[in-house]
Amino acid sequence: MLRAFLAGLVVSAAAVSSNVAQTGSDIVKPRIEIFDERAKSVTFGCDAPAGNVCFFHVLMRLRNVAQRFSIPAGGRYTVTGVIPGIDQYIVTVNQVPPLTMDCRAAPDLAKFCKIGVVGPGYNN
Repeated sequence: MLRAFLAGLVVSAAAVSSNVAQTGSDIVKPRIEIFDERAKSVTFGCDAPAGNVCFFHVLMRLRNVAQRFSIPAGGRYTVTGVIPGIDQYIVTVNQVPPLTMDCRAAPDLAKFCKIGVVGPGYNN
């Protein structure tokens, strides 16, 4: 699994060299940017009836980064940098989603909660 992870990473040498600067005696350390060629922009949407709000928590697993956002009913939102088929999301309606990928941790278990794997197209 680690080998597959490392195979998907590309370190941009140009990014490293362009981020090294020397001014007088101060040396700025290089910032190494790691890109994953599989990362895409995908659309999330709220298909709940009018008057409701969908709350999303998207977990970008390989980078250990999460993004939280809400969308009113009928709305759409584009998230960049996710890897379809690997990254996960949890969506709830009219309540903030749990921080974990576990609907049993939602504040109100009677309300809608769904866990999914991010797909390449529309996610709801």
